[in-house]
Amino acid sequence: MLNCENISFCYESKTVLREISLRIRRGERTAVLGPNGSGKTTLLGLFGGLLKPKNGRITLSGIDLADMSPTQIARRLAIVPQETRLTFDYSVLQMTLMGRYPHLKRFEHEGLDDYKIAREALAATGISQLEDRSYKTLSGGEKQRVVIASALTQLWQLKDSQKPSPNEGLLLLDEPTASLDIGYQLDIIKALLVLNENHKTTLVISTHDLGLAARLSDEIIMIRHGRLLATGPTENTLTRETIRDLYDIEAEVHRNQETGHLMVVPLARK
Repeated sequence: MLNCENISFCYESKTVLREISLRIRRGERTAVLGPNGSGKTTLLGLFGGLLKPKNGRITLSGIDLADMSPTQIARRLAIVPQETRLTFDYSVLQMTLMGRYPHLKRFEHEGLDDYKIAREALAATGISQLEDRSYKTLSGGEKQRVVIASALTQLWQLKDSQKPSPNEGLLLLDEPTASLDIGYQLDIIKALLVLNENHKTTLVISTHDLGLAARLSDEIIMIRHGRLLATGPTENTLTRETIRDLYDIEAEVHRNQETGHLMVVPLARK
């Protein structure tokens, strides 16, 4: 679905990413791990077409992102930032409808189909009951689900069945559970799993949370000092050795007997 071929990126004279080659397959859940300053957020920006690589190329379904217009990219890729702040207040439904911008012509207003897609996205993220609420009055976890719902309305289109369907949609999430308490973290994890399993949404999640990566992802990308340290299936890649190499810490990795999930317990600095 998304291929990176030997990409590098610089901010002025500082090289942030060096010779990264990897593939995101349709329908996968991929976690991007790395220390602060390793280039995770920059990589998401490159995936989303917000940044352009200095070298190499990124293709989406075989098409170079450099050859696609911002509107074409926005219909297939949506980014959920770590935090969303508003100058003005909007209702939850209004916030969700903002995702329809790449599907509307200049000065065109949302129609019945756009409202249908927005409400389906609210249902998919489990917050239909909030559509008339003010966004600013919501909890952190509720706000995050509204932003995810808006991203879905950006990716979805109505098919002949009149049911919203992803157009090879790829959802890029930057620290989706940061600053949330444990309960809201579980809510976000559940919502993302539903989107992936029921709506075939491809997920790429940048995170510091090793537990989130272990539970949610089936593929791992590890980046350190701007270089690809390791990539592959979660079970094979998220190991004591790779965690030590990535973060300079000792950690225990085991499978929870009750849930079947991998668990990562940081123990000490190396």
